[in-house]
Amino acid sequence: MMESMEQSPPQSLSSWIRRHGYALGLFGVFAFSLALRLWSLDRFNQLAFDEVYYVRYGVDYLEGRSLFDAHPPLGKYLIAAGIWLGEHVLFPHLTPANNLFNDASGRMLSPYSYRWLNAVVGSTIPLILAGIARQLTGQRLVGLMAATLIALDGFFLVESRFALLHVYLVAFGLLGNWCWLKALRASSQVRWRWLLGAGLTFGACISVKWNGLGYWLGPMVLWAGAWIGRRVSLLAKQTSPKPSQANSSSPFQGEVGRGLLSSSSAITTRSLASISPLQTLLFLVVLPGLTYTLLWFPHLQLNPDTGLIKLHQQIWGFHQGDSVTSIDIHDYCSPWWSWPLMIRPIAYALSKGGEPPVYFAVYALGNPLLWWGSAGAMAGMAVATVARYQVRLRRMFGLAAGARRLRGGSGLPLGVGLYLLVSFGASWLPWAGVGRCTFVYHYLGALCFGVMALAWWLGWAWQLRGDWRLVSAVVGGMVAIAFLFWLPIWLGLPLSEQAFQLRLLLPSWP
Repeated sequence: MMESMEQSPPQSLSSWIRRHGYALGLFGVFAFSLALRLWSLDRFNQLAFDEVYYVRYGVDYLEGRSLFDAHPPLGKYLIAAGIWLGEHVLFPHLTPANNLFNDASGRMLSPYSYRWLNAVVGSTIPLILAGIARQLTGQRLVGLMAATLIALDGFFLVESRFALLHVYLVAFGLLGNWCWLKALRASSQVRWRWLLGAGLTFGACISVKWNGLGYWLGPMVLWAGAWIGRRVSLLAKQTSPKPSQANSSSPFQGEVGRGLLSSSSAITTRSLASISPLQTLLFLVVLPGLTYTLLWFPHLQLNPDTGLIKLHQQIWGFHQGDSVTSIDIHDYCSPWWSWPLMIRPIAYALSKGGEPPVYFAVYALGNPLLWWGSAGAMAGMAVATVARYQVRLRRMFGLAAGARRLRGGSGLPLGVGLYLLVSFGASWLPWAGVGRCTFVYHYLGALCFGVMALAWWLGWAWQLRGDWRLVSAVVGGMVAIAFLFWLPIWLGLPLSEQAFQLRLLLPSWP
């Protein structure tokens, strides 16, 4: 026994890295994200943008005061919990910065107390996105690329450094999608656990803001499409034995029904249809609704004169009122179609002083190359998905020959394309019907799926090797360089007037 142990060769460093590289890479992305988000959170010792509402609401919950908010309460519960933990557990030694509210309560808060939880939750978003990408494609490379790309986005960095709601919305929505994809891969004995997690997190997402329904809508559309397609296919087979008639009834049939999807993709007709209508009703309809309802109870205890139905009528009326319906009501209003192009970002803080002037600015501005690149990646995903399904179009665009070389799939797995396109559209396109003032941060949910599309294309190029690998490396490197270039206006670092103006690429960015 001892001799055999002595003769066994030691594990090489390269094999150890191959075995643990994915986990190490994700840990590095998380550590990088957390460090940037926690660094100098009190740099701007003032309430920025909608912090003037959400921090006050958090304090109202802690002090038991009645309040009205135009959104569901979970995000403010979390901000309140962060304040309490910050004051009593994590940062009791920090001297409170100022009287934020200038009211009779005289409550003093350190910015760390109401911002730290956003920073931590925002740091987990790259990890959740990596989990979704890996479940969707079966490829660690794509998962790691998705995590790295989203960690290099400035909008998510800024949102995570202030007490705002969108990091909670995105984190819960992505968790719901991850649990749902895990359920598609799970055996029937344990599937209910992942569906339970999906239902709870989808309910929590909607309890932050109503537009969290977009995260829930994508899986529901895919599941319904698979079930309808399968039923139509079975009916067609019963009425006609000809394969051509049976396979032309639904976009979920044909190539999908014959199992020509990459085996690594979680989205197949079989996996979708393995979730029964009863399971979908209980875990993805009833459970999210029940979770949403129960999360209102603490708020209703502070507002006993307002029932749940009346409260929702008030919220709906607020969003239909003149104070928010005009598209010109706010300097930073922007239409839905402009968000992928990032035409109108938001200035959260801006000050200057000295001679020559020095600028300290925080812009809710995405990484331009990442946003524009992900929009292009989604357009390419739409073309490739159609080409993957229609042989004639596939030959026309010449996509199949190179795509077959992607490890783990022959061409673009149709399930990957459908999932990303449907999820992207479910989070973005409903805003086309909204006539009120909207902001570019409403696009963050859809952006995550665009980033995954870009990660898939970069992974595709990387695994082709040769010049394609160089293209993948160059694109990733340019996104990283852009991140460093715009980092000062995400962290509020000092800039000269010339350096500040250099970072405002478009006339609509000031």
